[in-house]
Amino acid sequence: MNNFIYYDYASSSVCKVQEDQADFVKASNIPSYLNQLCLENGSSLQGRKDAYKYIMHQSKFIPIRIHSSLIYFPTKAVADPECIWINYYSIDYVNYRKKSCTIFFLDHTALHCANSKRIKHILQSIGQYVQRF
Repeated sequence: MNNFIYYDYASSSVCKVQEDQADFVKASNIPSYLNQLCLENGSSLQGRKDAYKYIMHQSKFIPIRIHSSLIYFPTKAVADPECIWINYYSIDYVNYRKKSCTIFFLDHTALHCANSKRIKHILQSIGQYVQRF
């Protein structure tokens, strides 16, 4: 299970990170990669976004539910080249600070993120979404 993914512009591919390993998958961008994963699981990326927006009444920083045990959410605006997509189900716990947070993964690795309020809100929203299904 990947902890997070990001787009590596140097290699024009999506980097899937788990523990100290990085696997690269050729893709033109993150949305096209996520769309491929969504299509392999029965719906398009846009369909998954629309469903989440409809159910959760949220319009920004939309998590993408690929299947029942894989939900990716963005740490920054999707258009931001530094945006990282975190796998909700690989998170062990989060240490929040005033303006940042550290996400600890089940494999005992960690990722430092800015904007702790946004991350906390997204995680709470996903938690509510998961409870519905």
